[in-house]
Amino acid sequence: MLHFRMWEHRNDALHGAKPTPTQLSHLSTLRQEILKEYSKGDATLPPTDRWRLDLDYREINLNLSLPKTLRWLETIKLARAAHGRLRTTYQRRTQQQLQRSMHTYLQTGRTTTNE
Repeated sequence: MLHFRMWEHRNDALHGAKPTPTQLSHLSTLRQEILKEYSKGDATLPPTDRWRLDLDYREINLNLSLPKTLRWLETIKLARAAHGRLRTTYQRRTQQQLQRSMHTYLQTGRTTTNE
């Protein structure tokens, strides 16, 4: 993966178009967002996406082109959102299971687990 990114960066540097001042300003703002994502840490990312915040990739991510920076930020934000929904669903199911167990216990005096 790293080799591909290095090749891609070199290829963009050699053959890519020079960004306009407006694009450079936008890119600067987006790089600040990348730093904010790194400061949030990987606890709110699914395990399959935690590698994206690996410190070894930090400099590479901070030097991506505008389209790639936008794509990286979108990927991280979507991964955080998906993980948040999954965690909420899991918490809701756990709470419902606890409520059913309590209801059964109060109605019968026994737990639902086999003892």
